This record gives sequence, C-alpha cells and structure tokens, in this order.
Amino acid sequence: QKLIEGYHRWFIYHNKSIDNRIMILRLNAFLLLSFAQLIKAQNEMVTPCLSPSGTYTMKLNLEAEIGYYTIEECGDEVNPTIGMIVGETYSFIQEDRSNYYHPIGFAYFADGAHDGVDELEPGIKPRGSSSTCDETFTCPAPMYFLGDEYLGVFNNLEEPTVGDEDFGLDAYEPLFFHPLPDWAGMGTFNVKLKFDVDDFEKDIFYFCHIHQFMSGRIKLLDENRMQKQPFASDPIIPYTYDMASAFDQKCGTFGLGDFQLPNDQCYSTYTCNVPSDAKIQSFAACIDAMDCAMTVGMTTAATAESKVGLFINQMIPHHQNAINMAKALLKTGNIECEDLTEESDDCAMEQILWEIIGGQSFQIQQMKAVAGENNLPVVDDCIVSFDGRAVITPGGDGGDGGGDGGGDSGGDMGDGAGDMGDGAGDMGDGAGDMGDGAGDMGDGAMGDGAGDMGDGGDEEPPTMMGKKGKKSAKKGSLVGTSAGGFFD
Repeated sequence: QKLIEGYHRWFIYHNKSIDNRIMILRLNAFLLLSFAQLIKAQNEMVTPCLSPSGTYTMKLNLEAEIGYYTIEECGDEVNPTIGMIVGETYSFIQEDRSNYYHPIGFAYFADGAHDGVDELEPGIKPRGSSSTCDETFTCPAPMYFLGDEYLGVFNNLEEPTVGDEDFGLDAYEPLFFHPLPDWAGMGTFNVKLKFDVDDFEKDIFYFCHIHQFMSGRIKLLDENRMQKQPFASDPIIPYTYDMASAFDQKCGTFGLGDFQLPNDQCYSTYTCNVPSDAKIQSFAACIDAMDCAMTVGMTTAATAESKVGLFINQMIPHHQNAINMAKALLKTGNIECEDLTEESDDCAMEQILWEIIGGQSFQIQQMKAVAGENNLPVVDDCIVSFDGRAVITPGGDGGDGGGDGGGDSGGDMGDGAGDMGDGAGDMGDGAGDMGDGAGDMGDGAMGDGAGDMGDGGDEEPPTMMGKKGKKSAKKGSLVGTSAGGFFD
C-alpha cells in the first residue's frame, strides 16, 4: 500500500516533466520487483515450534560433523526454530546424556561468544531498545540451574527483578567438562529464560557454549502469539547445516561418502576375515571408509614449515576418525547402558564413546583456532595414489633419501620416507623424515563440503559488550594466543 501511494504521488509530481509512457514503464517495473521481493520474503517466513508447556527438552543429533541440537517437543528437525512469548518463562532441559559437552547459551546473534557478539546477559540491553536495564543489570538473561538449585544471583522470574552480573553460567558450563559418569550423576541441568523487554523485535538465538556452528533461531512472539519480526533472516545465521550422505546415515557417521572402497588413495581393505554376518559386514564397510578417510587425511604436506602446523594437519583427521568410529558404534545399538553411573562393561564403553565425541570435536575447533591465529593452514593437502603395496607421489620415484623400496612387500614410501626393508621391519636410512606426502581432509573430504562453516556470512554483528561476554569471547581464542611461543 505504501509503495502504491508513493507511486501515485511521484507520478503527479513528475507528470509534467517527463514522458508519461517511460515513467509508467519504469515505475511498473519497480513495483513488480518490490512485490516480488515481498512475496519471496513472505515465503521465507518461518512458523516456529512453540511448546505449550513452556519446556524445551534438548538432545543432540549426531548426523553432522559436530552434531546439532534437536528438541523433543519439536520433532526430529535439527536446530529447529522455536518460539518464545515475551514476558513468559521457558525451561531448557539438558538431562539427556547426548547434551554432555554441550551447555546451551543464548545470544542476540548466531554463535554468541564464539564470534565475539552480544549474548543475553544482565548488563547487555537489546540493541535499539529504550530500556535502561543495562544500568541496573536487569536485562534479559538465562538463569542456570542444577536440579532445583539456582547457580547465580540475577533473577527476573519474580518481581522485583534482582539485578546482578552473575546469572549462573560460570558455575554451569565447567560442569560439562567433568567425566561423563560424574556429570550424569549431578542431577538435571536446566536453564530458564524469560525475555521481558517489549520494544525489541529481532530474533535471538540458542547456541552451544563449547562447540561453534550449532546456532538455532528463536522467534519472539507478542501476547497474541504473533511474531514480532516475521522474517527468518534477521539476523542471519552465517552458515548452512551439514547434510549427511546416505552412506553416512547408514553408518551413523559424517563425511565418508567419498571414501567407500575401492579408492585409489587407500588400501583395498582395512578389515580382514570379516564373517558372513550381514550386520558385521555392514559395520566393517563403515570402518573401511573411516580408515580410508583417515589415510587420505593424514597424508599431509609440511609447507607451513611448522611442527605445530604439521601436528594440526595430522591430528584433525585423526580426531575426525575417532569421532566417526564412536558415532558408528553408538548407531549399532549394541551398547546398552541404562545408568551411566553404573560400573558395567557397556557403561564403560558408552562413557568412552561420548567423551570421544564431545572432547575431540571440541579439540578440533581449538586446533583450527590455533591455526587461524598463527597463519597456519588448516588444510595442507597433496594427493597420492595407492596400489596396495606402495605409495607413489605424483612426479616422484621415492624422493630424497627414499631408496629403492623394499624386499618382498615394502615398496617406496614417497618423498623422503625411506626404505621399508625386507617385509617392512627395517625402516631404512631416511625413515625419520616422512617428507612432503600428503592430504589433509580438507574442506570436503571429511565433511562433504562442510569444513569450517563460519565462512558464509557477510554481516558483521557489533562486538560483544559486557563483562561475562568479554570473558567468554576471550576463551574462544585462548589456546591460539597462548601457543604462540611454540611456533618456529
């Protein structure tokens, strides 16, 4: 309507000074384009999941490199868009064991402290709001509970609001690093959130305080359950969610679709004497693909001339393989543990699996941060061919110190690898230097294009403010800055 009214006024004003036909054609084109953009925006409108009980029960879906949140009340969708009515209290329950290493947080932009942007804290008022809540530390913020015990001081669940910087996060988050049986025995992890500023209309986000790239959208609703800001892209989430291949869905893994055997960079098999049992054969095929992916991933170059850089290029695919192995065993359903605090073989195994998934995926992100802050490549790839007996680097015959290869089954190890000797027992003269051999898992190998998902956004949100926020933001880069003395 506003466009049409403007069109009419503009037409009358300019009617005497330009050719009417040209003006009409141009304005019609402008109106059609504007309406098309409005229609597109309406089509992108998201209907949020709104829990009638005010409870959102958090779990983790592992069908991605890092995993994503799912919410029991919202079905199987990963990181679903949820709704919150302004002024009402909502509970986010993190009781399920899959929440281990995944404490939930809330922010005004995707990924919160990971990207150095504003989180929901008592001292940070919503941008553009006329509220003065930042002066009294009474701005909307989550309140962190363990069982019935509130871990902070700030409280906006009851009147009058108690203003304070402490909302419980500093006590809540460290508990997720405890050994899994201890964490599971602590009680129900629960976060309560009431957003009570009326003149803020943008979306907010839930995210993981330990793992990046797990943000989901929260639509704020008025008392009539109408969206205060109906379009799904403001602010944006600057990345897309990983999609597992059909093979990965079968295995319970991620990024293995391109590494099913046979593969010209891998052995013909990594599992031997596999029985005829179809389930064992299927699991062995998954293991073969995992080990092929790791073989390709751990054949890395050393062009950065850094021992730490080479370690990172080698260790990331090593960790990715461990995570995939843990996910795959969980997927089989062979591990049965009702109570993680019990001392049984199955519970011991499940403890190991969840600790691998949570801990090593966090370490991968830490290593990527170290590489980024020290100008080291996360990917330093070179491709080799593999005939099952020997590794042959393109354009090379064994390289510096490689020798002639070896005996009955040794072969040539490539650039600088050395002589494997008769039957592989003797590594030869140059074995210590593994040379320039090749290939980090890269942006596509393990993740089917996932890589580091934070590269997609053009928008630069404002820098985070507030005491807690600055502390959290610094934590994300702490490993990189403290490691500088090791780089040579």
